Amino acid sequence: MTIGIITNFFEFRNDIRKVATLLAKNNRIVFYLKPQEAKQINTAAYPAFEFRVIDEHVASVTNRLKELMFLVFKKIPSSRNNYYLMELFKSSNLERRTDRRKSRFYLFLQRIMPRLISYDRFLNTLHYSGKTNIQDIDVFLYATELHADFFIARLKREQKNVLVYVYSWDHACKQARFIKAFKYLVWSGGLSDDLAQLQYIPASNISVVGATQFGYIDLYNNLSVQLSRPFDFRSIYFGCAIGIGPLAKEEINLIARIAFLLKETNPDWKLVVRPYPQLRNHGYYDVLKEADNIILDNDFDAGIGAMTDEQILHKLNTVHHAECFMHIGTTLGLEAAFTNTPSYMLDLVKNNEKKLNLYHFVHQYQNDKYITNTSAGSVIKSEADLVVLFDRLKNGDVINHNQSITANFQVISFEAFTHQLSLLLSDEKK
Repeated sequence: MTIGIITNFFEFRNDIRKVATLLAKNNRIVFYLKPQEAKQINTAAYPAFEFRVIDEHVASVTNRLKELMFLVFKKIPSSRNNYYLMELFKSSNLERRTDRRKSRFYLFLQRIMPRLISYDRFLNTLHYSGKTNIQDIDVFLYATELHADFFIARLKREQKNVLVYVYSWDHACKQARFIKAFKYLVWSGGLSDDLAQLQYIPASNISVVGATQFGYIDLYNNLSVQLSRPFDFRSIYFGCAIGIGPLAKEEINLIARIAFLLKETNPDWKLVVRPYPQLRNHGYYDVLKEADNIILDNDFDAGIGAMTDEQILHKLNTVHHAECFMHIGTTLGLEAAFTNTPSYMLDLVKNNEKKLNLYHFVHQYQNDKYITNTSAGSVIKSEADLVVLFDRLKNGDVINHNQSITANFQVISFEAFTHQLSLLLSDEKK
């Protein structure tokens, strides 16, 4: 079987490449890349795969007008807060100031304009080139977020076999590019419900396959030689979650307050802080270096997000050896719940009614559904509760509430995920 795979951030998604490598043992794998990405990747480093450049965009006045209309009037998921936060994150990472300003202007228009155009309807209007070689592909596997609109328009119009893997637990609630005619693969039954309720995908088009991102948890749990303890002191591990400058400053202020309280209660402990890899300016974190009980755990390419397998396992090892893990809404906070280390969501910021504030970030759809509303014991709601927690951690009498969070998900190996995926791909080919 020949499988065409399309994913954002090819070199950053180690888990997708691992699955593709396993698939390549019995199938022919063709990766489709955007032109700019194809220039940046050393394709010779991946001999198991074939690479093709997507060439479907047609530059015309009518196509550009349709793109602008969709940008301003597009329908977004009912979990609007998640969507706007994601778009602000994308805007913050644009290189040029003029592009960031333009992006925020369009986001302002999206807030006030009626939501009239679905992604399906938009794709139906595009005129594509038909130049990309796709004739020999039996089934396509897309990983969200769907990109290359003209390419997708062609796959949809020519009724190609397409499976879409919803790559993260928050993609259904923060992205606008979903097509009802495609088949979808999700982490769990709960995420299947999210896709149906927030994106109106028919339940019959959704299958549970598991999470590639959890494959590293399985790898860590089954290491033949356990990794050594990363620090010679007791620590709290905080995982930063924010890639938007103004909100990152608020998160950093919160971290400084946590470090102060930790020093008051457990002066010999350290607060180990993992910066958010995709925050464009890691200089924001420099202020934390002034605290003598804060350690920055930034063993990765700052501001880029690319990590090796060894760095990913180091991250999990640091979680494993911490007294607890803290966050304000991260996938790592969910991953930490699968360890013996208690994972806590911090809900310490009040709603100041601003459109962009930390409270809205904490109370995103997926955080409330899978953590806050699922495990009250895993949520810290006041500084007084935080001080009590530090004291209990010191005395070793903390109740671990992780199981109430992990009950909604399952950790499976890369091999088990690939086996499940292979069956679904074969079914779609028929």
